[in-house]
Amino acid sequence: MSVPMLPAAGEKPPPGFLLPPPRPWRRRLLTAARAAALLLLAAGLIVRSTVQDSLPGTGVIYYATPWSVLAIVALLAAKFAQLRSRRLECRLLFATSLGCALAWHSSSWQIRDPGTAQTEVRVATWNVAHGSLGLRELVEHLATMRPDIAVLVEADPADEDVRGICKAAFPEHHVSILGAGLVLISRWPAGEAKAYRLGSPKVDSRLRELDVETPWGPWTIFAVDLGSDPLYFRRPTFELLAEHLDRRRGQPMIVAGDFNTPLDSTNFRMLRTRGLRELFLSSGNGYTPTWPVPAPVLSLDQIWVSETLSPVRCERHWHWRSDHAAVVGVISPL
Repeated sequence: MSVPMLPAAGEKPPPGFLLPPPRPWRRRLLTAARAAALLLLAAGLIVRSTVQDSLPGTGVIYYATPWSVLAIVALLAAKFAQLRSRRLECRLLFATSLGCALAWHSSSWQIRDPGTAQTEVRVATWNVAHGSLGLRELVEHLATMRPDIAVLVEADPADEDVRGICKAAFPEHHVSILGAGLVLISRWPAGEAKAYRLGSPKVDSRLRELDVETPWGPWTIFAVDLGSDPLYFRRPTFELLAEHLDRRRGQPMIVAGDFNTPLDSTNFRMLRTRGLRELFLSSGNGYTPTWPVPAPVLSLDQIWVSETLSPVRCERHWHWRSDHAAVVGVISPL
């Protein structure tokens, strides 16, 4: 049985030949996808180039549209324009995608030679995702990085001996269970922790403060786990954090944990104006974002140090058992 051939363009179909039925749903779907991509692209570009996350309501757009996401969205919009035979629009969107990709590369990659110092202290922070895929394995992996001071976030798996797991991996370190999933592992003894809640209980932002007795004197450690809700306005939370930092101003200080706020947020000006430096931005080498592994787009996990501590080098370490990368760096007391 022969299969009738489709008529050529402009040729009249033979008698009895049935054309395939039109598919309006496909056109409507492409139109809706194109409109959504253009809307997200426009909103992201406008917010990123103007107010960023400095106003209530703009943060959710700012956090949802890092340069990597905008590059992909612009590329998809260019493809939609190509399918509709809109050549000029396609070229403009492709150029926009290329520009976003360049901005992503320049803002997300740190390229520098690793530094060295006469006196080196290794510090780390890691969100271990509640240990749902194995807290013991994550802590053992962290031990291979040999941190002197480490802050764990979301280290609160059900029915697990968190202290026992940490002591087994770090037999010569002191382990402080700070509550709310925060744990400090330190080569040197630590004092009693002070617990603070930053802002509304609905936001669920937590802060712990304690002193570690190092060979160079007491260092203040702030363990941070800020709320992850992208809808809440973060400035009041950072203002409360800054008030606690002001009480320790001028002293050796490490602020580490999961800020649930990307490094390019305007809120980190409050830390920079107080003389704090982010360890990876100051001395890191490699890809900046830490979440979500294995394809991170946001730099949520951070270590900030005061002016009395010098950044030396910093790295990211990924492990499939956590959706966050570990931040491991080296600092030197001045």
